Amino acid sequence: MDEGSPAWNKGRIFYTNAPKEVVDAYATQFAKDMESFLFPGAQELVIGGLLAVITLHTCCP
Repeated sequence: MDEGSPAWNKGRIFYTNAPKEVVDAYATQFAKDMESFLFPGAQELVIGGLLAVITLHTCCP
C-alpha cells in the first residue's frame, strides 16, 4: 500500500507488464497465501489421504 515502494502497482490487481519488483511482490505474497491455505488442511489429513484443490483460471481482458 506504500505508493513510494518500487512494488507499488498503482492500485492494479494484475501484474502483466509490471516492473520486476511488482512481480516479485505478487509471487512472494502468493507463496505465503498458499502455505497458510494448504498447511492447515495437511494437518487434518490421515496417512495416505488426499487433499483436492480445485482452482479456476480466468484470462485477463
